[in-house]
Amino acid sequence: MVIKTAGRELTDDEKDAREFSPATQVRYGRVYWAKVKGFNAAATKPLVVERTHRGATHTIDCYVTTQVKDEYQAGTLTIGDYVLISFIDEDPDKACAILKAYKTW
Repeated sequence: MVIKTAGRELTDDEKDAREFSPATQVRYGRVYWAKVKGFNAAATKPLVVERTHRGATHTIDCYVTTQVKDEYQAGTLTIGDYVLISFIDEDPDKACAILKAYKTW
């Protein structure tokens, strides 16, 4: 579930992003990993991540699922950890962190 900001209704894309089943995964395209840089629960896009693509480093503000929010609040997701992100409708302005990734490389 995407965090809802007080006083603002979710857009249709945000409503669609609430549940990431395999069928939804196919709809929203590829999944990428990114490094957590910050978290602001009061923001519309509470998670800030950093990703390197083709030699350039990009900072991305992301929506989050309930699972990511709960992991942050429990202290199991911290700055420097990795998360999987998906771009809703392949739109770079609609990034959503869907779950924590464990780096094994």
